[in-house]
Amino acid sequence: MTDLTIKNNTPIQEAVSDEMMGFVEQIRKASDDLKEINLGRFGLGAWSISKLKVLQKCPFQFYLKYVLKIKVPENLAVKSDPLSANVGSAAHRILEFVMKGKSIQDSYALTKKEFVPDKLTGENWVELVETLFMSISNFKDRMDSFSRLNPVKRIFTEMRMGVNKDWEACAFFDDDVYFRGIIDLALQLENNDLIIIGHCSHYSVLGSDYGTLPVYHHVDEFEQGK
Repeated sequence: MTDLTIKNNTPIQEAVSDEMMGFVEQIRKASDDLKEINLGRFGLGAWSISKLKVLQKCPFQFYLKYVLKIKVPENLAVKSDPLSANVGSAAHRILEFVMKGKSIQDSYALTKKEFVPDKLTGENWVELVETLFMSISNFKDRMDSFSRLNPVKRIFTEMRMGVNKDWEACAFFDDDVYFRGIIDLALQLENNDLIIIGHCSHYSVLGSDYGTLPVYHHVDEFEQGK
């Protein structure tokens, strides 16, 4: 019998590694062992913006990760773009330091120690992060102007929050947490108004609108320790 071949004329049994076939077998076994799938709103654990993004980007990956709970081997996973992610994380970190009162220069220096060379090369840093200096400076100027007109009592960065299925406040990792959100930046004004700045405050998935604002509604309860 003639072997089936793929585009480069390599026999399929040679192109498919033992590790890949082992992973396929792991999927088969996990599927067989899955007695019942609860696909209701509350049946798949806590939701978050990132989890919704996985569902939109690749439903099969969502099935593996959140239904079968199988981790894809690193060498078999679809490769992401770590450079873009690390540049974004570095910019985010610089802004955190700035909002905590550090100068822009000090914020850059502290962040560089965290990211170079472990996550970014020196060349990456110069070309992709240092070039953001003007944007970060403009952001700081605008925030300073806002603060002069609206006195700020407290500043929160990377504030983790959660709500249960009744939209009541709970801890980020509580067993009954239904939706999790992280506030990138929140300013509590002297009059107790809360100004929220975040890149995930709104997201559209599968034709429906989702957001973390219902979670943020409970900031005052978290502040009071409820």
